[in-house]
Amino acid sequence: MTIQQRGLIAFYALVALAALVATWSQNMAYMGDGVVAASAFMVIEARRLGVRFVWLYIVGGLLIAISFTFPLFMIARELRPSGHRQLTRMDSPWAPPIPRPVRYRSCVC
Repeated sequence: MTIQQRGLIAFYALVALAALVATWSQNMAYMGDGVVAASAFMVIEARRLGVRFVWLYIVGGLLIAISFTFPLFMIARELRPSGHRQLTRMDSPWAPPIPRPVRYRSCVC
C-alpha cells in the first residue's frame, strides 16, 4: 500500500466519522435522491472492481447515514488490488451471446 493510498484511507475514515457525528439526527429527513445516487454509484463501482458486500454499505446507509457508509465504501474501493480485472460489457449477464464461427464441412463431390 502506497503512502498516497494510506492518506486517502485516513481521509475517508475521518470524513466517515465526522459525517456520522454531524448527520445522525438528520438521517431520516434526508432519505431522498442522495441515497439513491450514492447507492447506484456504489453498486456500479463494486461490480466494476469486485468489491464484495456492497449491499451492507447500502443498508448501512439507510439505517445509519449514507454520508457515513459512503466513505467506508470508498475505503473498501481503495483497498482493492490495483491489478484486479475490470469487468467488461461482455461480462454482464445481460450481454448478448458471443456468436460462434460457423464451420462448413468440405465436400469432395
